[in-house]
Amino acid sequence: MTQARSTDTNWRMRAAVFAVILIALLVFIAENWLTVEVRFLFAKTETRLAWALIVAALLGYAAGWLTPKLRR
Repeated sequence: MTQARSTDTNWRMRAAVFAVILIALLVFIAENWLTVEVRFLFAKTETRLAWALIVAALLGYAAGWLTPKLRR
C-alpha cells in the first residue's frame, strides 16, 4: 500500500512542478510581448521577443545536450 501512495505522491509532485513551470512560461511570454527585429547572419525578421528568447534557449539547450554526444 505504501508503493501506491509513493506513486500517487510522485505523480502529484510532477504535476505541481509542471504547473508552476507552465505558469512561469505564460507570465514570461506575457511580459515580453514586444515585437523586435531579429538578425542572424544574412537573414532578418521581426518576431515577438518572448518567442525569440524561447527559441534561443531551446537552441542553446540542444547544443549543450548534443556536444558531449558528438565528442564521443
